[in-house]
Amino acid sequence: MKTVITDSRGIKYQKIDNDTCYHVDTNDSVINNLEAAKSSQARIRVFYGDTKTGLDWNEEHDVLGYIGQSTGNIKIPLLVNNSRSLGGPALLDHCIVKIMLGHTVTYQHEKYHSLPFTVKGNEVYRDNKKIARFKTSKQAENYKLFMEGKRNKL
Repeated sequence: MKTVITDSRGIKYQKIDNDTCYHVDTNDSVINNLEAAKSSQARIRVFYGDTKTGLDWNEEHDVLGYIGQSTGNIKIPLLVNNSRSLGGPALLDHCIVKIMLGHTVTYQHEKYHSLPFTVKGNEVYRDNKKIARFKTSKQAENYKLFMEGKRNKL
């Protein structure tokens, strides 16, 4: 059962049975996947994006970790670095377009897509715009694979 609550800033959350509060716009499949990852203490990767179009924002920071929970009256999901961590950044749970457990996609927005990545020498381009430069072409290729979700570390 879900209850809708509002914080002091006017943000609405859906509170589920275990007292975790997800943004009111968070997809039920996302909630189920995050709850399963929290219960199994599995390391996951989240992909943030536009939930109307399915376009991946291609975030590279704060996207890998374990699901934790904040303290206080409104307990929101956190992405903690490792199983011993006590805190981490809040998840933008209402902006998740894809979730991976290892190399397995456990959730993907029905319109999920990403702009194309290419490597030219030691530089990485997204949609023909240079976004990163590395010392070696191997580092550039690893970065491209990470951004495409084919590798879970840089």
